[in-house]
Amino acid sequence: MKNIKDWNTAPPCSLKEIKKIVNELGIEFDSGYKEFLLWSDGGEGYIGYNYISLWSLSSLVQLNKDYQIKKYLGDKYFVFGTNGNNICYGFDFLNSGSIFTLSLEDLDQNEIIILAKDFDDFINRAKKEKLN
Repeated sequence: MKNIKDWNTAPPCSLKEIKKIVNELGIEFDSGYKEFLLWSDGGEGYIGYNYISLWSLSSLVQLNKDYQIKKYLGDKYFVFGTNGNNICYGFDFLNSGSIFTLSLEDLDQNEIIILAKDFDDFINRAKKEKLN
């Protein structure tokens, strides 16, 4: 993760904080996402041509409630950030925790686009190509 240029890092979170949220949500984050949180608990900036805003661990639960992710998509989807605008990025636990994208203005499962197989793949694709 440290090789992401132009990233405004936040102080890292701890494994204890990650475990608390994982237990609260009843989901398991992939190792790449955990590694990211241990490096920067959220943050924002450009990754390749993509502006990405990743939410802090402490705000994940509330922002998913605010956007009513569970209501519209179900409990197998969890959003972790946006493109700084109305496009969100999240985990699709129906598809082995793959990374999806979707407009926050149209939270419809039929509109979900799978971007990457996991968080590391998401970051690597963002470095190489325009995601949205």
